[in-house]
Amino acid sequence: MTEKNIRKVLVSEGFGAGWATWSEPSEELATDAELIRLVEQNLHLGDGVRRDPKDPDGDYEQASVAFVQRAREIVAEKGEGSLYFGGVKGLIVEVVSGPFQFNEYDGFESLLQRNDVNWL
Repeated sequence: MTEKNIRKVLVSEGFGAGWATWSEPSEELATDAELIRLVEQNLHLGDGVRRDPKDPDGDYEQASVAFVQRAREIVAEKGEGSLYFGGVKGLIVEVVSGPFQFNEYDGFESLLQRNDVNWL
């Protein structure tokens, strides 16, 4: 494993809602350095106060203001996308090397890496 192939990825382990699998653009939201920093420093969680009940992103009170702002910037930079913050409370940072894909079941996300499968 070379250092240049190592990446950090946000994964939501809580059942109910995913992060990257329930939001777009998935790759950018899962690998953004600022969002990862916020999770690593435990600065991603909100105070539980719903600031705008009509907000289309739903459940964003689970996320900190900084996390919501950066996620919205990513969507704006991409020019399209959607956000759902229901999976933020289950976010962890995983380290991967090489290609990966998300698996999701009922909001519980996991990563599948190339070496995780014994191909026949």
